[in-house]
Amino acid sequence: MHARTLAWPSPNWTTRPSASTCDHIDADSLDGDERVLLTAFIDLDRFKAINDRYGHDIGDHFLAAIGERMRGVLRDEDFVARIGGDEFVALSSPLRSCVTDLAAMLRTRLQAAMTGHFRLDGVTIDYAGPSIGIVFAEPGMQADELLARADAAMYVDKRLRAQSMPPTQ
Repeated sequence: MHARTLAWPSPNWTTRPSASTCDHIDADSLDGDERVLLTAFIDLDRFKAINDRYGHDIGDHFLAAIGERMRGVLRDEDFVARIGGDEFVALSSPLRSCVTDLAAMLRTRLQAAMTGHFRLDGVTIDYAGPSIGIVFAEPGMQADELLARADAAMYVDKRLRAQSMPPTQ
């Protein structure tokens, strides 16, 4: 089973799901012992500042651009969804033998895709990028525990990024 089939897809990045995005995550349903479920929890740092400065319409365009950039760097069998105001989850089901390499590659690709210049309706936003937490599912792990672990990993990344980022102006 591919990660894309495990959760709710969102072609409209500005609309939140009406039910829990990951209700149907089941790490045990992956193809035998060969695959593992990799979960990335992504938070758009300083997104509120974008909404405050440019308005909610630009903020919505920014969310859509972020979603499309993420989709562009994920494999066809991977999955991404917006699960909150400025939060996304990406799922992948790599071979167990290459999960560490894929996790590092996934972080690098997502960070690169979501960082930089965004030209939206005549406004250019120079975005410093998101905080990303990535964890592997263990057999028998429930979706809420998996997301909680990925969220905790994201907050570790957020603290590290905050220490290295200049203050907002």
